[in-house]
Amino acid sequence: MVIARRQFLQALSAVCGTQILGIATRAESAELHFISTLSSSSRKLAVLVGINQYNTNGDWLSLHGCLTDVELERELLIHRFGFLPQDIVTITDQQATRAEIATAIREHLVSQAIDGDVVFFHFSGHGARLSNRVSNLLNLSNGESTLVAIDGEIPISTLNQWLGACVTPKILGVLDTGASYPGSPIVGNLRIRAKPPTADPTLIAPTPTKPQPLTVPQILRAAEGEQICADMVWNGFSSGLFTYLLTQQLWQSTPSSLTAIPKKVKEIATADRQTVAGNSTVDLAVDLTPVQGESADGVITEITADRRSAEVWLGGLPTLPLSYYGVGSALTISATGEVVQIKSRSGLTAKVEATSSGPRLQPGQLLQEQIRAVPKQLHLAIALDLGLNRIERVDATSTISTLPRMIGVPAGETQADCVFGNQNASYGLFSVNKEPLLGSFGSVGESVGAALRRLQPLLEGLLAAKFLKLTSNQDSSRLAVKATLSARMGVDNYLQVLANRCTERSLSADRKIAPAPTAHNKSLAIGDRLSFHIENLMEIPLYVTVFCVDARGRILIPSFVRSPYASDAIVLPRQILTIPQPQTPFTWSASAPQGLVNVQVVLSRAPFAHTAAVLSTSLQQSATSTGIITPANPLKIIRALLQDLDQNEGNNEFWLLNVDNWATLDFNYRVA
Repeated sequence: MVIARRQFLQALSAVCGTQILGIATRAESAELHFISTLSSSSRKLAVLVGINQYNTNGDWLSLHGCLTDVELERELLIHRFGFLPQDIVTITDQQATRAEIATAIREHLVSQAIDGDVVFFHFSGHGARLSNRVSNLLNLSNGESTLVAIDGEIPISTLNQWLGACVTPKILGVLDTGASYPGSPIVGNLRIRAKPPTADPTLIAPTPTKPQPLTVPQILRAAEGEQICADMVWNGFSSGLFTYLLTQQLWQSTPSSLTAIPKKVKEIATADRQTVAGNSTVDLAVDLTPVQGESADGVITEITADRRSAEVWLGGLPTLPLSYYGVGSALTISATGEVVQIKSRSGLTAKVEATSSGPRLQPGQLLQEQIRAVPKQLHLAIALDLGLNRIERVDATSTISTLPRMIGVPAGETQADCVFGNQNASYGLFSVNKEPLLGSFGSVGESVGAALRRLQPLLEGLLAAKFLKLTSNQDSSRLAVKATLSARMGVDNYLQVLANRCTERSLSADRKIAPAPTAHNKSLAIGDRLSFHIENLMEIPLYVTVFCVDARGRILIPSFVRSPYASDAIVLPRQILTIPQPQTPFTWSASAPQGLVNVQVVLSRAPFAHTAAVLSTSLQQSATSTGIITPANPLKIIRALLQDLDQNEGNNEFWLLNVDNWATLDFNYRVA
């Protein structure tokens, strides 16, 4: 079953091995007492399964990210939730037969766990859905989902009975797999974790003919129904999109709604529709602090003989910044305050050196981001859709090579920012999961080269948005700020809080912002009026600038945070700034096109001097009634922004951004 709201609180507390610190909606005292008892378990046991190398045919493909998922879960369980390495069994690739998985569950979990222990099961790999014929032959529910082992399939009902044989009620499963096969093993730039239905019933593991299990496992699934589940390719590694976002969220371990996980999945994988794994799987209306202690971005896993150099695991960093985390980035050891600098990185691991002669490095020390090195020569990666024929792909590759800062990549094989393909005989751009980018498609009969040259301004805007997204640091910023996005909606001018954010790491638990109500998912109508309330909790003034990215991928800039309304660009110490201010002769209104709008609020200790200088030309345009302008040079503006945030202007390869000096808070709203 998909995990329910209160069940997930209980199961997560069991995994964390500690008390829940806070729940936004007040829980009954008996419920809190039950949750707190989960922290007293004497042992935590886990079985982690990941399969990349299937014996596939042309209808489905092997996967790339499932072994990484196992690593992500293992490092999380050991370093954040107190699992002992010897209590974690991993089963990968050719080992992962139906019999081996059943044996591991029976011998490692069922036979060893006693009442009060924690049992954790993770599966990453292909899934499938049983046909009605096979379901009837095996006396199973029509269309039941299955896990695809290396030699056959395991029905979810069978897995439930295997796990449910444990005497402990503290059973949590995470399944990063899907049952919906969309007809192609690659969609956009995503490699699908599902296969067509199996016709041979002998390849299905039988359901045990035993009484109902003593306990019902809590299963958190990446996808259900018609949602797709997929591998995501990052810079240097692949992983399950859901597993990465789930584990990264738990590394942060700060008050946040677990509904942020499916939301983050959607933001990464699609511009609009809810079709990607995890979008509505976790139905939680409450917020919680999963674990005590400080949040973390990584951990020291191995040290050298002199204990001045080490290998670190960076599973707590957000996906896009991690993909470009460069040499010169630095992290602080939480326990000692000592800084280590990254010397090289390969995927999720990096080599670091201590920057001082302070305390020696030790395995298990938690790390927090200090300096983020953002590459100045970043490219936009354009995947070439598999629906293009060979000649079209050759023409596209040739044309893209002539566009500055653009590279063409094969779909499904490497990290990409968008997809170039055709729809209804015209060429245009898609999101990485093949959702059309509004306004990007040309006329029928246009050549590939002409289409890409026409799209060049839009592609540069997407690159600008990528640079901007690399500054997002709500989890790691040390500026103490809060922000709330609200809207006046409908004819009755109803005030609705859409979302709120705070810099989690800079604030104590009692100062953190309350979560927005569940109604924040309501879409806005064109003309609804938006506003920000930004609170500065520091003793110094902070400077603010706001950028929007609409459903067409265009960078938009509110004109009311610029001269002559300069007061809208400064948040005074211990004050709250409303944007736009009441005296501003503009309203910030939701406008066409329909779809998802991303808003980035950037705050800094220093004025945005370079940004203002570049903006001066764009702001000579007439502001619209919505208070928003579309600059002609978005890439130049965002590069100026990074120059303003840079702490070392002498570095030719990277902008060095210090978390003590800036915060970028990420918001979204939808126009219907």
